[in-house]
Amino acid sequence: MANAAEKLHPGYVENLYRPIYELDAGHISLIAAGVMIAVGGMELSVSTGLAAGAGANAIRRYAQAMPMLRKQLRLFKNKMNLVSPVQLRKMNRAVATQNGKIEMGKGQIYLGEGFEWDTVCAQRAYQILDLSSDQQEIRLPWMLRPFQYYWRKEARKLGGRTWIQGMSEEKRIMANEDCWYGHTLITGNVGTGKTTLQKLLSLGAIHMGHIVIILDPKSDKSWRKSIKDEMAALGRENQFFEFDVSQPETSVYINPVENYQRITEVPDRIKNIFASTEYEDAFSNFGWQAVYQVCLALTYTNETLSLVKIYDGLTNGKFKLCERALERFFIEHIGPDWRVTRNGQLSKFKGNELERLMAYYESLVNAGEIERHETVTGIVQQVVHDQAHYSKMMAGLLPTFSNLCAEPLKTLLSSTDSDHKAQVNFGSLLESGGVLYVSSDAVSDMTTAGNISKLLLGSIVSEAARRYNYEQDDPRNVSLFIDEAHSSINDPLINLLATARGANFLLYIATQTVADLIAKSSPATAERILGLCNNFISMRVNDVTTKEAVSSNFGETNIKSTTISSQSQSSSATGLTEYSSGYGERVEKNREATFPQELLGDLPKLQFIARLSDGRKIKGRLGVITGEAA
Repeated sequence: MANAAEKLHPGYVENLYRPIYELDAGHISLIAAGVMIAVGGMELSVSTGLAAGAGANAIRRYAQAMPMLRKQLRLFKNKMNLVSPVQLRKMNRAVATQNGKIEMGKGQIYLGEGFEWDTVCAQRAYQILDLSSDQQEIRLPWMLRPFQYYWRKEARKLGGRTWIQGMSEEKRIMANEDCWYGHTLITGNVGTGKTTLQKLLSLGAIHMGHIVIILDPKSDKSWRKSIKDEMAALGRENQFFEFDVSQPETSVYINPVENYQRITEVPDRIKNIFASTEYEDAFSNFGWQAVYQVCLALTYTNETLSLVKIYDGLTNGKFKLCERALERFFIEHIGPDWRVTRNGQLSKFKGNELERLMAYYESLVNAGEIERHETVTGIVQQVVHDQAHYSKMMAGLLPTFSNLCAEPLKTLLSSTDSDHKAQVNFGSLLESGGVLYVSSDAVSDMTTAGNISKLLLGSIVSEAARRYNYEQDDPRNVSLFIDEAHSSINDPLINLLATARGANFLLYIATQTVADLIAKSSPATAERILGLCNNFISMRVNDVTTKEAVSSNFGETNIKSTTISSQSQSSSATGLTEYSSGYGERVEKNREATFPQELLGDLPKLQFIARLSDGRKIKGRLGVITGEAA
């Protein structure tokens, strides 16, 4: 093996996959020692002295061979990295105290086993890419070949190219809490380990004492069980809340429009569900204004906002809502007994009760007796608006409302019973702490699941803004996990990425490919998301766009290559013994991708590469949580 001085030589090129000649030399020395002992016996003599020298040389040669032998053996090994909950707590430094509780907030997360991918790893990878697909050129000692075949059989279960993880010596991968403040983007094909990674990260967030919110459209049972069991093991089972569209009988209730700082936030959240993220149009603006007027009227009549009430106020219920708003207005400006004192004036107007109230309101405004009220005028105008035009302009919004207000979502998203034991408010959650696991059942209805995630993100943005503007310094960290994030892209998500760091929000965004982000938004939006995430972790991906994005995060490096040339020349005009020949070797350096793009499509399951905000570029195997959270 080369020493440090040799490696610094400009012409040095590591040949990691050559035959291990040191083993052959060791075998010869060992045989020689045996022959000398057999000939000269064990009595002290020149023969025994030579045997001892040969034996020492054999030991030296074997010692020289072992580093390369270990490196070559790594190329054929790959198995699942199983970690128990108890082991995970210890590695994350969530240490049990004498009273059985868990000490939180030690500030690190275990990811798996791996190494930093550097120029040496890149050089080795480019070398092995020049070998055959099954690396037949690497000849292990005959006694290890049965193990080699067994390891290959085991490795095939995880797929991909086993040797990628063998480019360096593995060690435990830990990431400090500060590393995750810059937000994290996770990519990977279906079944390659995204959920396993998110499980590790979310358990680590719990161990660090974070408030954890998980938006999981697919409702991964393993992920949910791991979180629930861990909270129970930590003695915090009463702080675990589940929102599950597919199991409404056991689900908590969440009202995504009850918390806001400005009333305009509510129509913004609803508009973000159905409006384009790139541009606005007349229909979405009309819908925003209609929702805004209804919200103003509901709050004016002292009613808690909910999706069902807003939907009712946009359809047939707007007449009753307008009537209640006018009643309140007259009570405020004329008096509680206004019907008695003004009955004569009201009776002059014709029509039903609502028409009479609207006409009386307009007469008082025109007479200068009262000033026009923004909320009342707005809801009146909405009632008298041409119904045919109103229906046309609301054609894109009302079906969305209808979907979100049908059972079981009517109960799950529109409950206003603040005393209900199953009611969860984001403001209260961020104050008291805990874990909220949201399963929106995307398997049966991806569109509705995306709408739910967008609504909840809008509510979370409001609480982040409240924290940023009004709350005490250094509030508890909030780890927000968004799986299948491409279905949840809207302005609130972008705003969270751009500004939520100031409110101690840490976002983990998972999607299959960058192309999914582009398809659901735009190339510019996808680029912005990539730019706002300081950590980029990827499992196996196949599409070119994602490969380019991941590989570019590793940059380029100088890769050495050896060019060999040989020539011979003779001429019929000269004698038979007159000829010329030449041989030459030239070492060149070329700038190549540090992590070749083609390897991203060959990563085995549960393996990843990562660029972290602390400057590390890592190749690793995920830790797979197994067993009960004892």
